Amino acid sequence: MVFDFPLPYQAALLLCCGIFIGGLWQIVSWFLLNRDPKDFRLGPVQKGTRARVVEWRSGYGFIDIGGERWQAHCAKDLKPGDRVKVSSVEGLKLTVRRDSRAR
Repeated sequence: MVFDFPLPYQAALLLCCGIFIGGLWQIVSWFLLNRDPKDFRLGPVQKGTRARVVEWRSGYGFIDIGGERWQAHCAKDLKPGDRVKVSSVEGLKLTVRRDSRAR
């Protein structure tokens, strides 16, 4: 016979499954390690950027800057729809103040 293995078929089956799973693991690992991390970054927010309050409660809430929703805090109480200005950026949290030029 052409395919006469010295191993029982169960051992050959386990060997083939192991090779298949190992190859699949290599492909998945390659895709996970070679993805571009820039795809998941948010747009830059700079001091002085103007925004609109979306939700606000007890000094903390969310603001909208160019279609992106950011977590923010302010010493004064704000309400949804108020215009604010970014006064500082700390990671993904923004400190804002009421915009004096709000229309």
